[in-house]
Amino acid sequence: MQHPLLHLFAATLMSLGAASDSGANTAPQPPDSSTPPPRSMTQAGAPGTGKHPQTIPQSAEVMALARGNNHFACDLYAQLRNEKGNLFFSPFSISTILAMTAAGARGETQASMVKALRPPFHDARWHEAGGALLAHLEAVQQTNGVKLSIANSLWPNLDFQPTETFLAIAEKKYRAKVTPLDYGNDEPSARATINNWVLQGTGGKITNILANPLSRDTRLILINAIHFKGDWAVPFRASQTRTEPFHLANGQSTPTPFMHLRERIFHARIGETGKSTPNTPADAGTSPPAPVPAAALVKLPYSGRNLSMLVLLPEENTPAALSALENALSAENLEAWHTQARQQEVILAFPKFKIESGTMLLARPLASLGMGSAFTPAADFHGISAKEGLFIGDALHKAFVEVNETGTEAAAATVVGIRATSIGAKPLKPVEFRADHPFLFLIMDDATRSILFIGRFSTPPQHRD
Repeated sequence: MQHPLLHLFAATLMSLGAASDSGANTAPQPPDSSTPPPRSMTQAGAPGTGKHPQTIPQSAEVMALARGNNHFACDLYAQLRNEKGNLFFSPFSISTILAMTAAGARGETQASMVKALRPPFHDARWHEAGGALLAHLEAVQQTNGVKLSIANSLWPNLDFQPTETFLAIAEKKYRAKVTPLDYGNDEPSARATINNWVLQGTGGKITNILANPLSRDTRLILINAIHFKGDWAVPFRASQTRTEPFHLANGQSTPTPFMHLRERIFHARIGETGKSTPNTPADAGTSPPAPVPAAALVKLPYSGRNLSMLVLLPEENTPAALSALENALSAENLEAWHTQARQQEVILAFPKFKIESGTMLLARPLASLGMGSAFTPAADFHGISAKEGLFIGDALHKAFVEVNETGTEAAAATVVGIRATSIGAKPLKPVEFRADHPFLFLIMDDATRSILFIGRFSTPPQHRD
């Protein structure tokens, strides 16, 4: 008896637009003694209060789902962090397509996916909130200078008919477009069609996501594609970028182009040696909170001020300090750190960088998060098909990120395939934030605090051992 196999592939790409000095007349000055007072960021918060900008309120269900997604993002980061060097991926793309897949899971398989994905509710509200969160994020692109498009799709084989219930959730909640393909008799054309859809859905950034031929037994492929392109709310001046040393954790350094900015942005100091910030792991009550090392954060807003990059920089440049900061990364801590941030003048030095990762294998880390049963022939996906047994096989993720003076472009695609197999404060003094050693960075939606992208920059690409 053959069982269909559910393959998961994921590709993430984040890049910034080309460097530009077109804003030379309005860009901030470099951080030196001749720098004039910074311009006022009037939309960044109430004048003189240091409070965060007002955002459109979201429903309690959407906010709860966003927190659950952030739990998953931090959990998955913890599984992937042992990768050497730089790290970058899109937990939002992965959780979105897995949530849609979970709509067809039943019994222990559904329970295992719930354990891994951490949704706040396990019934129809999960997908209702998922659809509302997608609608909110899509509306962000209506702001000036920002594009954020998200698309889901289903690609069934010509002879495979998903259940009406599963199709209704995929189409109505996740806005998935359904396109039948012939994997058995015309695999090259089917694969080329999917690769082209991903290419178009990610702004031309992710190519050949399905590099290898698909099995003739492929039944269904599910895809999420997300494309973000936004300018910084306060762009860096390209003419002020200069080469300076980036200090690696091993004591070496390498010349790296650093961008400079002096501006009122959100900043906070977090953690102290020997102390900790509340951190609630999945098994709360059985593990002590992770100590938070002394570190600093800045929040760099994008145009429209709906999305931001949050940068977390450990005070000490040691492997132990970076590891401790990664240990402390949690949805609760991120919320607490964000709340601590206050608007103040920051003298910022931030590297231009580019990360191109190899293919990440996600099946093992996802199984480690609790959804192991979904990767076995005993899996139950009868919500997708009542006629055949389905289970998740491969899980792959690819990523690219580039950062420069103008803004950020980010794209991600996640592919799931099914085939048949045998298995308010006083003004603060200026502070310096010099990201000249390894740090963490996240692209987040301000209204829901949803983590769209997360990464670690530890080694400039031009560095050679």
